[in-house]
Amino acid sequence: MFKRLVASLPNVPVAPKALLAAAALAPDSAPVYYARLREEYRSSPITMALDGRDNPLIAPVSNADLLLQQAWAAASKSFADSLNARRRARDQSAAVAASGGVPPPTPPPIPPPSPR
Repeated sequence: MFKRLVASLPNVPVAPKALLAAAALAPDSAPVYYARLREEYRSSPITMALDGRDNPLIAPVSNADLLLQQAWAAASKSFADSLNARRRARDQSAAVAASGGVPPPTPPPIPPPSPR
């Protein structure tokens, strides 16, 4: 599949990644794929990273990765908070039902974390 992509669309931005993926899937042929990367996609960020050369595009990608990581952490926390709130409500309803309709004392709310 990856070789076919490079053969049919050699100028698309994902072509170097396709060769890298083909190399990973066929380790015996990896040197051939790496040589092709170095020959046909010399200035590709993929080839530059493979050869350990400085790549001016790495910093923006790293920043985007950092933003994605922060957004994922916030979404995960929000999801966990929602699950915890649902569990507390379920447990409280079960406690009320078990005690004959008298609700247990409610703990004070937890303040939100302070901004850093």
